[in-house]
Amino acid sequence: MSTFLVKSEELTNIIINNEYEHISDLIPSIYINFNKKILISNFPEPASYQEFIPDDWKGEYDSFSDLIPENQKYWLVKNKKFVEEFK
Repeated sequence: MSTFLVKSEELTNIIINNEYEHISDLIPSIYINFNKKILISNFPEPASYQEFIPDDWKGEYDSFSDLIPENQKYWLVKNKKFVEEFK
Protein backbone atom coordinates (compact mmCIF):
# COMPACT_ATOMS: atom_id res chain seq x y z
CA MET A 1 0.00 0.00 0.00
CA SER A 2 2.94 2.35 0.46
CA THR A 3 2.99 2.73 -3.34
CA PHE A 4 -0.29 4.63 -3.06
CA LEU A 5 0.60 6.69 0.01
CA VAL A 6 -0.14 10.39 -0.31
CA LYS A 7 0.93 12.48 2.64
CA SER A 8 -1.31 15.20 4.01
CA GLU A 9 1.36 17.77 3.16
CA GLU A 10 1.07 16.84 -0.51
CA LEU A 11 -2.69 17.31 -0.42
CA THR A 12 -2.31 20.66 1.35
CA ASN A 13 0.08 21.80 -1.39
CA ILE A 14 -2.38 20.74 -4.07
CA ILE A 15 -4.99 22.96 -2.41
CA ILE A 16 -2.66 25.92 -1.89
CA ASN A 17 -1.39 25.76 -5.48
CA ASN A 18 -4.86 25.24 -6.99
CA GLU A 19 -3.74 22.01 -8.67
CA TYR A 20 -7.17 20.39 -8.78
CA GLU A 21 -10.12 20.41 -11.14
CA HIS A 22 -12.84 20.81 -8.54
CA ILE A 23 -12.52 21.33 -4.78
CA SER A 24 -15.00 18.52 -4.12
CA ASP A 25 -12.38 16.10 -5.48
CA LEU A 26 -10.42 16.75 -2.28
CA ILE A 27 -13.12 15.93 0.25
CA PRO A 28 -12.39 12.69 2.13
CA SER A 29 -15.07 10.10 1.41
CA ILE A 30 -13.96 6.88 3.09
CA TYR A 31 -12.35 6.23 6.47
CA ILE A 32 -10.81 2.81 7.06
CA ASN A 33 -9.29 1.63 10.32
CA PHE A 34 -7.72 -1.76 9.62
CA ASN A 35 -6.78 -2.37 13.25
CA LYS A 36 -10.33 -1.87 14.53
CA LYS A 37 -11.95 -3.28 11.36
CA ILE A 38 -14.08 -0.20 10.74
CA LEU A 39 -15.14 1.39 7.45
CA ILE A 40 -17.08 4.65 7.46
CA SER A 41 -18.30 5.99 4.16
CA ASN A 42 -19.25 9.57 3.46
CA PHE A 43 -19.22 9.05 -0.30
CA PRO A 44 -21.62 11.54 -1.92
CA GLU A 45 -22.91 9.14 -4.59
CA PRO A 46 -25.39 6.30 -4.01
CA ALA A 47 -22.61 3.68 -3.79
CA SER A 48 -22.92 2.01 -0.38
CA TYR A 49 -19.35 0.94 0.31
CA GLN A 50 -20.18 0.30 3.97
CA GLU A 51 -22.40 -2.60 2.90
CA PHE A 52 -19.57 -4.49 1.17
CA ILE A 53 -17.33 -5.32 4.10
CA PRO A 54 -16.32 -8.63 5.70
CA ASP A 55 -18.63 -10.10 8.34
CA ASP A 56 -16.30 -9.26 11.23
CA TRP A 57 -16.07 -5.56 10.24
CA LYS A 58 -18.28 -2.64 11.20
CA GLY A 59 -19.49 -0.44 8.36
CA GLU A 60 -21.62 2.67 8.38
CA TYR A 61 -22.52 5.79 6.43
CA ASP A 62 -21.60 8.77 8.57
CA SER A 63 -19.28 11.74 8.98
CA PHE A 64 -15.81 10.91 10.25
CA SER A 65 -13.97 14.23 10.30
CA ASP A 66 -13.75 14.10 14.10
CA LEU A 67 -11.75 10.85 13.81
CA ILE A 68 -8.99 12.47 11.77
CA PRO A 69 -6.12 13.95 13.82
CA GLU A 70 -5.80 17.72 13.46
CA ASN A 71 -2.32 17.43 11.94
CA GLN A 72 -3.75 15.21 9.17
CA LYS A 73 -6.59 17.56 8.19
CA TYR A 74 -4.95 18.74 4.99
CA TRP A 75 -7.91 20.99 4.15
CA LEU A 76 -7.07 23.27 7.10
CA VAL A 77 -4.25 25.65 6.20
CA LYS A 78 -3.31 28.15 8.90
CA ASN A 79 -6.76 27.62 10.44
CA LYS A 80 -8.48 28.51 7.16
CA LYS A 81 -10.82 25.86 5.75
CA PHE A 82 -10.13 25.34 2.06
CA VAL A 83 -12.63 22.52 1.96
CA GLU A 84 -15.82 22.71 4.04
CA GLU A 85 -16.10 20.14 6.79
CA PHE A 86 -17.81 17.20 5.22
CA LYS A 87 -21.01 15.99 6.80
